[in-house]
Amino acid sequence: MREVIELGKRMSEASFLTVLIQGETGTGKELFARALHNATFNGGEAFVEINSSAIPESLLEAELFGYERGAFTDASKPKKGLLELANGGTLFLDEIGNMSLNLQAKLLNVLEEKRFRRLGGTKDIEVGVKIIAATNSDLLAAIRDGYFREDLYYRLAVMSVHLPPLRERGNDVILLANHFLDIFCKQHGRRPKRLAERTKELLLACRWPGNVRELRNAIQRAVILSKGDVIMPSDISVGVRSHTTLEAHARGGKGEITVAFDPLSTSLDDIERQAIVKVLEMTDWNKSRAAAILKISRPRLLRKLKALAIEADSGTKSASAEIRGDGDAN
Repeated sequence: MREVIELGKRMSEASFLTVLIQGETGTGKELFARALHNATFNGGEAFVEINSSAIPESLLEAELFGYERGAFTDASKPKKGLLELANGGTLFLDEIGNMSLNLQAKLLNVLEEKRFRRLGGTKDIEVGVKIIAATNSDLLAAIRDGYFREDLYYRLAVMSVHLPPLRERGNDVILLANHFLDIFCKQHGRRPKRLAERTKELLLACRWPGNVRELRNAIQRAVILSKGDVIMPSDISVGVRSHTTLEAHARGGKGEITVAFDPLSTSLDDIERQAIVKVLEMTDWNKSRAAAILKISRPRLLRKLKALAIEADSGTKSASAEIRGDGDAN
């Protein structure tokens, strides 16, 4: 994170340099974009944000470029687009990977020519705007699959930064948890609280698929629900994927499921049976939690258990031993 911050400082020295921020959901891409904007400008320039996945394509184009009177049925008067509103400042394009190819082409033209036309317009409008784009998807894979323009990618990624997921940031989890603890104790009028050592161990063991946002929400809930001055593990609520990791961690595992098989003799049913048994073992045969981990409904899991002859009493022995034969695979 120190490297990311230092890179951000160097990026801020160029006012209208395009920047691409990549990272998982909840890693703070918008926060980084705002910090970069504030470090680049004097404070009076606009920071305009739009989420490319939250607005239908037909409306997104009008939002970005604006329109003239009569451009379409409901266009009773002209309207400035977000590009015009951000002129002289920053336009933050969140979830750029979800933008249609048609709009990608028009955005590329804006980046190259520094001008555009409103919908239904005939006059070019010149803009000086810093474009910051963000995505939680793999744009290189999207390029290979034909969903994202290669020329736009390289135009956006003049400067690129990757925000690491929380699980790769070590003791930052504890630092952030204590930070949120102070904030929410004051916000909710609670006496100062601290994290128990066992709670710190739990926080470090969790994978935090929702990253900083998930941690923030977990700490806020703990502040509201905890009765004492010490946050205990029972006060921390995490999601299904985090619970899966914690259960594996408690068993000395890495939160991964390994299915061993002979590709020449093992059937698909054998592989599926072994995977289901391992998840059931991980959850102490809690079928609702196992179904959530497998991303299927509980009734569907029950049907699979019946079809694959998996039973709680003999699941580990009959299913796993049947596949392994000698019982020494893991």
